[in-house]
Amino acid sequence: MKKIILGTALAFVALTMTSCLHDNEELFDTPAAERLEQAVKADKELLESAANGWQMRYYTGRDYTGGGYTMYMKFKNGKASVSSDIAPASMVTTSSYDVTKDQGPVLTFNTYNVILHYLAQPYQSDVDGEQGDYEFIITRTTQDSIYVTGKKWGNKFVMTRVPADQSWKESINKMQSIIYAMPFSYMPAASTSEQDRVMIDPTLRRIYIGDDVVDGVPFYMTTEGIAMQTPVTIAGKEVSELKYNATAKTLTSADGALTLNNTLPAGYRPMSEFVGTWNMKFDNYDYSTKKYFEDWQTFTLFPLTDLIQQPSFSAMAAVFKCRNYDMAFRMAYSPVTGKLSIPAQFIADPSNSGPALLLAACYIDDKGYVQPSVQDFNIVEDENGDMKVVCDDPQYNSIVLFTLNGKGQANGIFYLWENVSDFVSAVQ
Repeated sequence: MKKIILGTALAFVALTMTSCLHDNEELFDTPAAERLEQAVKADKELLESAANGWQMRYYTGRDYTGGGYTMYMKFKNGKASVSSDIAPASMVTTSSYDVTKDQGPVLTFNTYNVILHYLAQPYQSDVDGEQGDYEFIITRTTQDSIYVTGKKWGNKFVMTRVPADQSWKESINKMQSIIYAMPFSYMPAASTSEQDRVMIDPTLRRIYIGDDVVDGVPFYMTTEGIAMQTPVTIAGKEVSELKYNATAKTLTSADGALTLNNTLPAGYRPMSEFVGTWNMKFDNYDYSTKKYFEDWQTFTLFPLTDLIQQPSFSAMAAVFKCRNYDMAFRMAYSPVTGKLSIPAQFIADPSNSGPALLLAACYIDDKGYVQPSVQDFNIVEDENGDMKVVCDDPQYNSIVLFTLNGKGQANGIFYLWENVSDFVSAVQ
């Protein structure tokens, strides 16, 4: 009897092994190249099957060190149409796309797409740019989701089908109306601890908690508020999304357990308070008499554009009206600290008397020569409520605009702003 049972068991094992081997033969009889070809074809069909396209929450910076953005993408007949909250809501840019064979299927935008490539393009001053991707390794798919990894910078994204009744333009308009209306500093209700303060940087698209003003966590805009790439802890509560109330100017967690009230830290000034034309008094220098004299000119500040045709939250320009020409240079505003500064920079010389002008923090050494530094100047309010130009390093107590000759020495036009306690006397 035992022999019969053993024989039957062995026969069953043999049949099972034969069946497994048959399955493996069916799986591995298809060459790897053919399997990849099939995957590429299936992924392209899936991409083009979404009648209203796909939504991607897109992050820049290796290891999510940049900001978060929303991309809407539709694929048809080898063409990709893209919209995003980095551009006007009505803008749709088209380019070619493909799904290519690499280690696996790769979604690539193989001709220039104004929106999709904007965050990936390099600059002469920064070859990595915003560290965005335009090629994505497809790692997994379902009928409603496509999981991808940026090929160059390695961030992971998920593309989801856009519902047929959702308007790209209306969704982007809602996102942009929130970020251009919301304040950037909040405190949890019933909290007075600065460690609970929440600061939102709309330029970098990052949220900072407490004394963290360096690292932060990236967020992207939703049609109701903001959502973080990873949850953050605020006043002991972990949240991954905050809804904005335009009437109360508050942010609230999805479960309603956390409410953030708009409160500005001491000394904070919105960018809007700097925009406009100001009267400025400064000490000019007369080379013929070798003496300084009091001079008044106008100084106009206005915001620049950022991203694609969008008003900037941090980049400003200044036009300084001299007697014979206007001089323009960059200003930098921090939406997190509410401070305005003048970074050291080269600007065009409108007098054509030298190759360039240098706007920099400077001081006059003991021999009377101008000595520039790389220090930035901040525009701050003094105890009398007036604005003045200051530098953190007390040695650099002046701003000098001067031309440089080939040897890097001061030459030609020369403006010195020194001890300007009343940098701004009135807003026009």
